[in-house]
Amino acid sequence: MVAELIFLGGVGELGANSVYLYIDGTGIIIDAGLHPRKRDKNAFPAYESIIGKPVDLLILTHAHTDHIGAIPYLLKFFPHTKIIMTKATRDLAEIMLKDTAKLLQTDLVAEYSIDTLSLYKPEVLENIWMLMDGYDYYEEIAFCGYAGRSEITIAFYPSGHILGSASVKMDFAGKTLLHSGDVQFINQAVIAGADLPKHHLDYMIIESTNAGETNLPDYNEEIKRFARFINQIADKNGSILIPAFALGKTQEILKIIFSLMQKNSIPNLPIYTGGLGKIISRFYDKYCYSVPMVKPGFEISDIPQEDIIWDELMTGKYFKEPSIVVASSGMMNTGTASHQLAQRWMRLKNYGIAFIGYLDELSPGFELLNSDLNKDFKFGKINERRLCDVQNFRFTSHAYLRDILNYIYGIKPNYIFINHGELLSAENLSVKIPLNFDYAQIYLPEKKKTYQLL
Repeated sequence: MVAELIFLGGVGELGANSVYLYIDGTGIIIDAGLHPRKRDKNAFPAYESIIGKPVDLLILTHAHTDHIGAIPYLLKFFPHTKIIMTKATRDLAEIMLKDTAKLLQTDLVAEYSIDTLSLYKPEVLENIWMLMDGYDYYEEIAFCGYAGRSEITIAFYPSGHILGSASVKMDFAGKTLLHSGDVQFINQAVIAGADLPKHHLDYMIIESTNAGETNLPDYNEEIKRFARFINQIADKNGSILIPAFALGKTQEILKIIFSLMQKNSIPNLPIYTGGLGKIISRFYDKYCYSVPMVKPGFEISDIPQEDIIWDELMTGKYFKEPSIVVASSGMMNTGTASHQLAQRWMRLKNYGIAFIGYLDELSPGFELLNSDLNKDFKFGKINERRLCDVQNFRFTSHAYLRDILNYIYGIKPNYIFINHGELLSAENLSVKIPLNFDYAQIYLPEKKKTYQLL
């Protein structure tokens, strides 16, 4: 029997996440992500490198674009691939892929524009749902590919990252492999922390997003700091703009704000939301009992919200009275609501902007966060000057280093493959693991290199 692993993207970086697993004639790919920044052929996983190998199944860990955005590209090479995920991820994937298609229409370089963009047409995307099946957490799925000789058992475990996110456990030939996907072990405001297998594993693929940061702020202390910022701006009769990713960050920050208002920790200000984030919030409500939540049954729609109206974006009431505006994109990409609003927001010295998520170094949001007060800086392609207050808050949906290490020490895997993190983060995790557990073989995988499992 032969089993092998090939990483097709997402090693030494964040983006284009995808790994190929060959087991005794069956080919399985876990995730098919689009890189958040690259817009050439490296925006996609290296599927050209496995042409000729069987690909029977695609498993999706969750619906963020860096994990599902390359599905149409994958199907170009392997059109008969079955696709499985949790039920919530299946619902979200439909929305997120359509949003990805819009992004690529304006953002992909000419090298791939004609051929690749045709894969993201609405009529093509509609056919993808026919290949998708959703499953419950902990449900055992028996699978054997067309030419496979051994049955593989697959199960999804709550990974605590966003709605529907899962770690994937696979049993084959008496061995067990766990792919963590994006994982968070502590409770967030809405989504409950991960509930992963607690027994010994033979193989583990683990994310390392935060593994390079040993001094991440405590979650509850960061909420207190966030409340102080809101109060400071409200006391100056100003409004707060919160750029947020539509999937995950929007719902979490709304719950944090609402809880602070209920405790009278911040004033009861109008909250404005809209766009894709509001659509996704409805799916959080749909699954409020069937997906592990901090407070089962709580619905995002229970939070009073006003609509952001695109045609009135620059003249909304939030420019006339203290308010909180939660708008995408989280990185203030050009053309989005948060980017447009920021251009007026930053000129109002009693206003404030609170960043709450990851900012790529080339994004307008990163430029704004790192600008100096009352000094010229480049905001995208525009020269701007910031007068408002800007703060950054870390409400991470990825695991803390200590929690990753504690989980590894508890289950004692024989082989550990570190992915989904900048190289320094992955290296730091690889150094920390042996300090208390030196029996595992640890790999910092190379893209397209084959690793033998059996």
